[in-house]
Amino acid sequence: MAVTISPYVHQPKIEKALKKVLRAMKPDVVRIRYSLGDNFMGDPSVAFRVVLSDEAAEEPKLYETARRVRRMISDEVAPWELGLECYVNVRSLSEQEELRDPIWE
Repeated sequence: MAVTISPYVHQPKIEKALKKVLRAMKPDVVRIRYSLGDNFMGDPSVAFRVVLSDEAAEEPKLYETARRVRRMISDEVAPWELGLECYVNVRSLSEQEELRDPIWE
């Protein structure tokens, strides 16, 4: 019988890693939020929501900024070591201000 450990026990490690990512990525990254749960296949997952400054979200900088933040999250949080699938979504500060999605706040 397989024993699974709740991903919620990893929250302090995730939060510490995200603080490091945020410090390294300022001013391009405004904030990072995350949720733990199961993905559509029922696998334990972590979903990151990254709000970028408007400048960092403009072309041609957007691709490089998003790539860097995804890499840093992957390296610092190391979700696979925690047994978690990882999803990273980004949006600009202006987009979030328009959408006012509370989960991104």
